[in-house]
Amino acid sequence: MIYALRLNRYIGVRPQEVRAITRDCIQFRDLPYKNPETGKIENVEGARIAIDKAVGSTITEEIALRDTKTEESQRWVYLGKEGADLLREILAYSKYDIVFADYDGNLISSTVYSDFMNRVKHKWWKDTGHKEDVNAELMRKALSADNYSHSVSA
Repeated sequence: MIYALRLNRYIGVRPQEVRAITRDCIQFRDLPYKNPETGKIENVEGARIAIDKAVGSTITEEIALRDTKTEESQRWVYLGKEGADLLREILAYSKYDIVFADYDGNLISSTVYSDFMNRVKHKWWKDTGHKEDVNAELMRKALSADNYSHSVSA
């Protein structure tokens, strides 16, 4: 679950999309990067993740893999070396096709994910004395704010 939270914060996608990532969604590859100092295109080690599924409910199943909310939500998310290293660490730990499966290889529900995040939040409050709210949506917004402050267009 900590890995799911870390990746959720790192790539800024919806928690239900993070929980739907499978091994087939991940590709390690060299990615083109324009060096701002030289203006030249260079290849850097990285990865990309296909975001095309989400964990949600259907009429017949409480927890199921389904298409993303909208067709426009289907996209590739690109990660540089640091993100690729995080993905390798996650894949070495995960033993199922669904990367963030429970101990039995099943999808993780929103309730379980939220409960875990609340336990982490309360532990952080206890250890630090801070009382700021932390949730997956705020983590997404924090990534957007970080990108904006560094003039990165997402």
